[in-house]
Amino acid sequence: MLTAMGNPLVAGMAVNTTMATKKLKVLRPFYIGTKVQKVDSQVEVAPQLAAELVNAYKAEYVKEEPKAPAKEKA
Repeated sequence: MLTAMGNPLVAGMAVNTTMATKKLKVLRPFYIGTKVQKVDSQVEVAPQLAAELVNAYKAEYVKEEPKAPAKEKA
């Protein structure tokens, strides 16, 4: 997936800072900043980074359980 979002060469591009993050389970250790992400831990990252980590087999998406509907009081 190629995207120009956040690319400084794209003039006048508005950067969306409210993008939803993706939750991943770490399969192989990697760094985020200066911290090592350990195997079996969970991290939340930007969608672009999530896609790269999943394609490199370093992480997998966490399937979130659907929320149960609230019980109605009669």
